[in-house]
Amino acid sequence: MRYLSAIVFLQRVVSWFLYNKYSTEYPYFNWLKIASKEISPMYVFGCNFSIRREILTKAGGFHPDGMPQDLIFLRGDGESYVSRFIKENNLKTIYNPKASVFHLVTTERMTKEYFCKRAFNQGVSNSFTEIRSNKGLVENKKNNRKIISKIIKKSRDLLNLPNHVLQNHSTSQEKEIELYAKRGFQYHQTMVKNNQKLLAWVVRQDFFDTADDIKNLKFESYEKYMFL
Repeated sequence: MRYLSAIVFLQRVVSWFLYNKYSTEYPYFNWLKIASKEISPMYVFGCNFSIRREILTKAGGFHPDGMPQDLIFLRGDGESYVSRFIKENNLKTIYNPKASVFHLVTTERMTKEYFCKRAFNQGVSNSFTEIRSNKGLVENKKNNRKIISKIIKKSRDLLNLPNHVLQNHSTSQEKEIELYAKRGFQYHQTMVKNNQKLLAWVVRQDFFDTADDIKNLKFESYEKYMFL
């Protein structure tokens, strides 16, 4: 028990250190202080939540997520879709502080390079969400720029964040990370535009049985778009 307590204490010290060192430079490290038990479903992340089976089935299951980088074109919006479904159907979401999970964060995930790659992947997810929302691609480049701005605003609104968050970035690091998100968005849009099978994958009704759909799908390397 003492050993376990020491580990928990050490994790908290490390978390405090990371927050104080990086939270001003990378807002990804900002923490939420939740006072009430009932919360917005948009605060719920897939690494640690429980959901009634009938609700998940009604939502159509999770969307694809967590793809290896060489299959990043298959990435979707994961549990975020389920959270939106819960929000749109006015279902209750409860925060339980006792349902804890400890993550092992490697040193590689504490670098600017990792955050840029993570932002690129998020751009792919944003493209996936917009294509499904529009039931197809939006071809006009001006509209694509509007969509990216819309994504930023929607993220802020869903999380009830102040106007300056996710909009007026104050550091060069944040601007660079945002640039990678835009590159990921454009990469996915281009891949879908050039392949009808990928478009069919994105707009399919659910992802319960996907083996045949992704068989033999190959695309341009993401690196060409990520490192312009």
